[in-house]
Amino acid sequence: MGGDLLFRDDITLISQRIYTGDGEPFEGFVRISAGKIVAVEKSHLGARVPDGVPEAAESASRSALSDAPPGCTSPDAPPGPVTILDVGDNMVIPGLIDLHVHGSGGNSALGGAGALEGMARVLALHGVTAFQPTLGAAPLDEMEAAITAASEYVSFQCTGGSEALGLHLEGPFLSSLFPGAMAKEHVIVTDVSLLSRWVELAGGSISRMTLAPELPGALQMIRYLLELGISASMGHTAATYEEAAQGFRAGINIVTHTFNAMRGFHHREPGALGAALVQKGVFRELIADGIHVHPAAMSMLVTSCGVDSVVLVSDAMPATGLPPGQYEFLGRRVTLGTDGKVTLEDGTLAGSSVFLLDCLRNMVEIVGVPFAGALRMATVNPAKALGLFDRKGSLAPGKDADVVVLSDDYEVLGCWAKGKEVKNVFRERGGRRDESRIL
Repeated sequence: MGGDLLFRDDITLISQRIYTGDGEPFEGFVRISAGKIVAVEKSHLGARVPDGVPEAAESASRSALSDAPPGCTSPDAPPGPVTILDVGDNMVIPGLIDLHVHGSGGNSALGGAGALEGMARVLALHGVTAFQPTLGAAPLDEMEAAITAASEYVSFQCTGGSEALGLHLEGPFLSSLFPGAMAKEHVIVTDVSLLSRWVELAGGSISRMTLAPELPGALQMIRYLLELGISASMGHTAATYEEAAQGFRAGINIVTHTFNAMRGFHHREPGALGAALVQKGVFRELIADGIHVHPAAMSMLVTSCGVDSVVLVSDAMPATGLPPGQYEFLGRRVTLGTDGKVTLEDGTLAGSSVFLLDCLRNMVEIVGVPFAGALRMATVNPAKALGLFDRKGSLAPGKDADVVVLSDDYEVLGCWAKGKEVKNVFRERGGRRDESRIL
């Protein structure tokens, strides 16, 4: 994609169904300019051009873009033409935000800048406009190299694909009783000096860490993370109810893939899961691929904790989007079956093979959550969980122009990430979907 991506200075999307992320849909338009949303208005537009959109705009020369990196816009670039897209009854929604994704399209978050760029492009084509590259526990030298390479990418990314919101370190300070797909030998006790080294190497690009709160020194580490502005999450944990509660009191605000890789619920010892279900003011990740968690358990989570606290995540592994077969993940051989299940040789689940959009669809079609509520779990809630709701997560003036056009069949028809066009079938196809007008 790179240099083929378009950054149009002014785009107006007209739709009969606009979901801002908050509330029910309405007919109207969304206008974006210079990478930001500048207007979201209700109106029975029909074929009328919205007020404030010029009747004519000169197609100025784009020569100033020639010196800009691929997918970027030069600060000196002249304004582009005004584009109006009437998408009919297709939905206009905020771009999705995936806070837990290990890879996609054959690209791994552990694979360095090139792989992260590949991830960003693939994810954007599937409606994800922001994501947290997630690094699972690996040999320490490999993790250090991956952190260094990934931090450089996060600091200087300019691809026009999905935006990396900082690194999510899923380990290595986890319980050896619940390693998930990670090798037990790569799971270690807390080490603040090691974390400090990684923080220094990352140069501010680490935004979240998952750890087990019952480990010796974990509470101190949680407080240290918060001092650095890094979100602390609970996951891969054998914590008792009280140990998990202590972690929440220390500052944990996100539960990593609720239900999975944690001590389960018992009525005399509610465990980490019980603490996660009753704790107020925290966000709970949910892998809604239809494999990791039974639909009844997904429904229970939403019913007991509320739509506002659930964060849909894909937990996608690098082979997501590729055919069934044998692949490598976290240094281990995994099998992607024809049923979409990804497993180690012993049958242990090893991430998922779905995109976040698939999880959104499952919440609606399998669990029965209304679309507006499910959408909130993939947009508003993850933005709030990371403290980024002032610029992401909903369609509102002043926010980043992360906008997706979605069909009733959950096909991404258009995607703009911070105003950069990633996909737009309305220019590529005939019929109604070829109605974009350069004014």
